[in-house]
Amino acid sequence: MASSRHRLSLSRTRKGDAPVRTLDEAQEAYLAYHRAANHSPQTIEHYRWTFIDLGRFLADTGRTADLTAVTTQTMQAFHRWLVESPLRHSQRGSTKRSARSIQGRIKDMRAWLRWLDEEDWIERAPKVTIQKVPQTLFPILSDAELVRLFSCPHLTAKGEQGIRNRALVALLLDSAIRRAELIALTPADLLLADGLIRVTGKGSKTRLVPVSSSVGDYLNAWLRVRGEGDEPLFWLTQDGVRMLLKRIEKEVGFRLHCHLFRHTSASRLVRSGVDLHSVRRILGHAQLSTVEIYLTLDAQDIRSKHNAASPFEGIRAQMPAEKEAQPRRRRLNLG
Repeated sequence: MASSRHRLSLSRTRKGDAPVRTLDEAQEAYLAYHRAANHSPQTIEHYRWTFIDLGRFLADTGRTADLTAVTTQTMQAFHRWLVESPLRHSQRGSTKRSARSIQGRIKDMRAWLRWLDEEDWIERAPKVTIQKVPQTLFPILSDAELVRLFSCPHLTAKGEQGIRNRALVALLLDSAIRRAELIALTPADLLLADGLIRVTGKGSKTRLVPVSSSVGDYLNAWLRVRGEGDEPLFWLTQDGVRMLLKRIEKEVGFRLHCHLFRHTSASRLVRSGVDLHSVRRILGHAQLSTVEIYLTLDAQDIRSKHNAASPFEGIRAQMPAEKEAQPRRRRLNLG
């Protein structure tokens, strides 16, 4: 009987004895598939970096850089390598990959191998085990931090930049949009008379997101300064938004990034009683389970929710009155 490694390894030829295809060809074909399906550039870029890490792993471990090298055992070794090998570049200061980052790489590999199997590039996709990531609470901005943020000089200045900054930061908090969605906005996407903005998300899917009247006032003030035109609403690139938030960080003393506003917005919506299906539509997610990772409930939230819906308190009023316990008389010892 053939060994497990032999049975699970990828064939050097495609089904039907087609010519051998290289690892690069298999990866490029997969990226082309995503581009043809109009999937988001961020998704395609994520797969591209996964393939770069795979190439580094194969080189570091002396494995053959072709499809035959990708077996079940190789996938297990790739996972260990991701855990143990340092990042070459890190914006977070740490060279250790996070558990969620490693899980993302392995998910990419499983999706790619399944696609190769479906497209008859390989005889059978190896088994790829996705390890669970420990649940952690996403950080969110507290009320005190939000007050400090909107009181900082970058947001209170009376000039044109101050008007723009107030509108931009208020919109991030109120709408929970991503950075890429923010920079893609144009004045035509502001439907402020209806309290809405039109957002183009991943896969070029559009959705309508509500904004408050106060945020609408900030946006109208910016439009009066900005003037007409089809250019991006805030005249900023992704790097421009990142640099702006970095400058504000120095004034407020805590870290800021677009996803922090997204986490904060989602959490505050849920705390205010907005149902998860509505939050899912606001965030632009297809699956409800994806929304749940954005929700942060601290001990106070959980205690308040429990007190409001306590199973015992709900029936206590229907219970018979408790008789007050009488103190027991102590016998005198006369002996």
